[in-house]
Amino acid sequence: MPASDFRLAALNDWLRNDLGRAVDRLEPASSDASFRRYFRGFENGHSYIVMDAPPPQENVRPFLAVAELLRGA
Repeated sequence: MPASDFRLAALNDWLRNDLGRAVDRLEPASSDASFRRYFRGFENGHSYIVMDAPPPQENVRPFLAVAELLRGA
């Protein structure tokens, strides 16, 4: 991780400290022309996708609404 990537460091801290995830590593999962970035997190032999979306550029409310619908299904 480049020293200048504050958002990636904050994402890693959020996963570890706020969510209590034992993240082994984060790797870029995809890239596109938006401000969103996706990372694959690895933890205890499993992987998951994490999205970084800077609030001034991206509205995450639609993603959260869909996540809530999927959780309820």
